[in-house]
Amino acid sequence: MDVLRGLALLLLCQSAGEVLSRVARLPLPGPVLGLLLLWALLQLPAVRGPVAAVALAWGILQHFHPEG
Repeated sequence: MDVLRGLALLLLCQSAGEVLSRVARLPLPGPVLGLLLLWALLQLPAVRGPVAAVALAWGILQHFHPEG
């Protein structure tokens, strides 16, 4: 469940970055703004604890490099 929660936060930040980039007509791509937004959110202890970014990263890595 932690992996899904982390993935949801990642996708929400990327979508918010895309919207912000298009609405404000910023020269930065949406995913870059989304990454900055994710970084800012992960600085908050209220977000950092429940998200478990390590669980998300581990879950994604398992798909690209399966054991065995």
